Amino acid sequence: MSSPAANSYDESPEPDWPRIYAAISKLKPEHQTIITLRFFENMEYEQIAIILDSREATLRVTLHRILKKLRKHLLAVSDGEA
Repeated sequence: MSSPAANSYDESPEPDWPRIYAAISKLKPEHQTIITLRFFENMEYEQIAIILDSREATLRVTLHRILKKLRKHLLAVSDGEA
């Protein structure tokens, strides 16, 4: 018998792509580029750093901050609809 927590993880809902795209569109153009290259083009950090003429470590930190901002925005939007 599996736990309820395991079931909820296995049955996670599909991403709300329109909401995700809307949140990404509100980012700075450079941040949109980083998100696009990493998650939609599946590029490695090293490749993105070369394209953006940036250090890989700087790119990783920047991406972490972008994702934190997106997460916060998406949670605020979903809380507002509840």
